[in-house]
Amino acid sequence: MPPQFIPPETKIFLLEERLRGCRELAEYVWEAFGGPLPGDRHGERLILAVWARAAGTFSGVLLLAEQSYGDQVGMLARALFEGTVDAYWIAKHSVKAQRLATLHFRQTRLLVAEHWNEHDRRDGDPVLPLFSEDIRDRQQLASLFGAIGHRHWSGQSLPKRIAEVDSAVPQQHDGELFARYGDDNKLANLLLHSAAVALNDRITDGPYGARIHAGPSQQHLAIGLRHAYWSYQRLCLLVADRRVPSARPRIEELYLQTWSHLQTITVPALKLAGRNGRCPCGSGRKVKDCHGAL
Repeated sequence: MPPQFIPPETKIFLLEERLRGCRELAEYVWEAFGGPLPGDRHGERLILAVWARAAGTFSGVLLLAEQSYGDQVGMLARALFEGTVDAYWIAKHSVKAQRLATLHFRQTRLLVAEHWNEHDRRDGDPVLPLFSEDIRDRQQLASLFGAIGHRHWSGQSLPKRIAEVDSAVPQQHDGELFARYGDDNKLANLLLHSAAVALNDRITDGPYGARIHAGPSQQHLAIGLRHAYWSYQRLCLLVADRRVPSARPRIEELYLQTWSHLQTITVPALKLAGRNGRCPCGSGRKVKDCHGAL
């Protein structure tokens, strides 16, 4: 028999309780950040565009979580994390970001038009225009983003972008941003690309042979939801600072109320803290009044 790992018993708040705090954040920032654009500061439109996409993604996370699609929640959490890093990178390099975003759009415009005209267009379909400036600058665009546009529009890898914004992203302790990248975002990446860790979750061996698990699964749901919430809340803080500073205290308050509810705490950790000790989730409450009450 191969060795088996038996995970410790855990305690976590009911899904509906966890989702309630996530919905409160989503609804609050949607109301706070809406409305017409003021005079555009450098990078303002780009940051708001990142937030607008992230708001839809976070809504998708909550819908999937309601139906217990844990793997898919984790996949979308990756997009939220990387979008948050991008937003802080834009805020730090606003002029450069606008220039690179424009150049990346031009390369995409060129590549899409060429592919459509050569491969996808049928008789009677219109020919997509090829802009002379894009053709002229093809070599420069390829040097920035790769010949087929496979690099990120900033021209930098995610670890490099994280290193550049590390001091700007609010963190509970030094190194938290890199820890999220190395732990939760790594898992999200494995789920997205159907790595062995994701595939193995779907097939288990039993006394009557292998069993395939299709459809919803709460596997990875707790981690994915926590990672999504952490990322989206940090993005909302940045948008609040630039658009509605008065909204920041409420966003921070919602985080304090919700974050502890998203933690999964092992029973051994609760026993070590004791019923009257502080709960390891960081809520500040006694164990018996927090995860210990579950």
